[in-house]
Amino acid sequence: MNKVEAIFRQCVQVITLLLFLNLGTPAFPDDGYLEMSLEDLMDVEIVSVSKKPETFQDVASSIYVISEEDIRRSGATRLVEVLNLAPGTFFADYTYNSCNSGIRSGGSPVPQSVLLLVDGFPMNSPVSGGIPYDFIDVPLQQIDRIEVIKGPGGTIYGAGANTGIISIFTKRANDNKGLLVSVQGGLQDYASPYLRHNRTISDNSSFMIYGSYKTTRGYDKPTMFSSSTITAPRPGEPDTLVANRFIRNDTDGKKAISLGAHLQSRVSDKLTSNTRLSYTATATKQYQNLHALPIHIVKDRESSALSVQERFDYTFHPDHQMFLTAQFRRMNITECLFGTYKPNNWILDFEIQDNIRLMSHDLSFGANYRVAKYDIQDANDDDDMGFTVLNTTETLYAAFVQDKIAITDRVDFTAGIKAETWTLISKQPEYSPSLRLTVKPKDNVTLWSAYSHSITTPGFLQTRIEIAAAEIPYIPMQTSHLFLEGTDELYAAVIPGPDVQPIRYDTYELGLRANLSRKVNLDLSMFYTAVDGDIGMDPNFMMKDPRYSSLHSSRTILPIYYTNTSDDKMFGGELVARLLPVAHLRTELSYSVLKIESEAREIPEQPGQYYALSDEVPDAPEHTVRFRNYLDFPRQGWYLSTSAIWRSEYSRGEGFDYVAQVEPYGMGGVMIDPPQGEIDLNLTVEKRFYNDQWSVNLWGRNLLTNERVQGHLSYVEIGYPHSVHRTFGGGLSCQL
Repeated sequence: MNKVEAIFRQCVQVITLLLFLNLGTPAFPDDGYLEMSLEDLMDVEIVSVSKKPETFQDVASSIYVISEEDIRRSGATRLVEVLNLAPGTFFADYTYNSCNSGIRSGGSPVPQSVLLLVDGFPMNSPVSGGIPYDFIDVPLQQIDRIEVIKGPGGTIYGAGANTGIISIFTKRANDNKGLLVSVQGGLQDYASPYLRHNRTISDNSSFMIYGSYKTTRGYDKPTMFSSSTITAPRPGEPDTLVANRFIRNDTDGKKAISLGAHLQSRVSDKLTSNTRLSYTATATKQYQNLHALPIHIVKDRESSALSVQERFDYTFHPDHQMFLTAQFRRMNITECLFGTYKPNNWILDFEIQDNIRLMSHDLSFGANYRVAKYDIQDANDDDDMGFTVLNTTETLYAAFVQDKIAITDRVDFTAGIKAETWTLISKQPEYSPSLRLTVKPKDNVTLWSAYSHSITTPGFLQTRIEIAAAEIPYIPMQTSHLFLEGTDELYAAVIPGPDVQPIRYDTYELGLRANLSRKVNLDLSMFYTAVDGDIGMDPNFMMKDPRYSSLHSSRTILPIYYTNTSDDKMFGGELVARLLPVAHLRTELSYSVLKIESEAREIPEQPGQYYALSDEVPDAPEHTVRFRNYLDFPRQGWYLSTSAIWRSEYSRGEGFDYVAQVEPYGMGGVMIDPPQGEIDLNLTVEKRFYNDQWSVNLWGRNLLTNERVQGHLSYVEIGYPHSVHRTFGGGLSCQL
């Protein structure tokens, strides 16, 4: 019995015990969000933009809110399916467990310009700096709402908040007292029981515990890999019949368990305390080949994360509030990159922020301090990848100030700046300033504009590694001069560039929010982002001076530098129209556009020579249209939900050699996922009864999807090709 299954059995015992307790009979959360008028919707409180409450009408940022009701009615089984509801975002599966994603940017398996927060704390990987969606398993029933900011937030959040911020707020202890039990299941062996119990301890304290388990076999093999042979297409040649190397059982499945608790207390009339404890464990497998070799290996990928959070809120008076937060998070993850390594890291994070209103000034200032412990274990197993530093502690120091000035009753101007020092990169501070202007020509119309400068710093992987990409054969007449004294091996190796700099983003934004009538609301935002020094790999290793390996004394390496290889321009926008044509019918239609232009940088030591950019294959769609429709029959207890998405041509950009069944090196490969558009449809039907205490739903996802083969590009490695396909399921929920 593995660790995940053992914990699952304990959860079942807890659920069985609690079902026998007398816990009261509150109903499901009401549908107030859906029953709001459009005027009320503009007054919804947003806290992610400045970490303090503001109305949706007042914020000078492009923001989209995904409510608890939206999540339940989506029929989603994963976080990325929920996030796909937000205009301006992009999530395209590699497998069930990993995806290509971005917000106002090109696609990436581990996006580093987007910041993911859960209850205010960052969840980005301390190793890569990106978002490891395959290891993040927040139970969807535990989410209260998600605020998605499209655009930068460096002044408040610091480095990494360049093109988007995803802020997830989970349930609190004083929400919906009682016991909620939910069981979901569907095709692909999907099953997910969930339990949440809220209880009042005293007049001033409430307590909540929750637990969830999920198992699925994920996406299936493409039909072309279902037999012992493959009819392999070859460009300009007849199809070739070859042996199928992917003969093992499929490995796209996942098991995950999440446990947590929340204690909410009012210590005094002015002081409140929120304590959260959470534990998540995931288990997946990855079917991959070693670098440049057609040798397929099944890798066990397990992860666990333990988090303890504390937040104190103190209210001096209605115009003066302060909060203090602290988090300890420990992560153990098995990673697959040219072999296996296991980061065993922890992060300790403190933050304080003071918000005070003084006459026409709405002032915020604060500071945060972060300690990150890196402990890399079991690295370099296959002699392909090694870390130049295996064990180190790095620190982040940061402080910010921001002032929102009411120039008139209808005009606000906001200015702010953040300074931060991240010792992993440099001891010199980096600055993230921003300017924002809000104008309300009418009560139901808001115009806003903004300028922001933000940075994305290289991560641990880009500063502390050495990857042996390929051995260079010893040919005396051609390579003998490259060997350094005392070495007898010669490799091309990926290493950090000697002068790599943080990526800098300068973003300009314009926006409009307006209620055109009681039944029509528009939200328009446009942006232009100049990216200075996007980081990539410099492939011209034969032009570089040889170096001694940092890991092997007998090895000379020709460096493939991680460095700033290009400058980018990204521009586009989003238009969201919300319609309330009749009672109990809500419709939302959105359009997003994204254009990206890249220009290679000149190689510093080679005048007139430029870095090579990747193929001009769009890795994110230029145009996206989303449609959502809710039709309710509350008297009869029926709730119908429809969502559809259309994307213009894009590709995950993976080459694949069907004959050798590996990523192609050189000529001969074909695109396993050629650029193409797609349209998809999801449906959900929900029936509530017994005073809305019980709920049954049926859902269908990817209903218009034909088999679309896509490879698994996880951290540079090629894995098993899978297919997105139609899937169906349903569930039962009970609020006791």
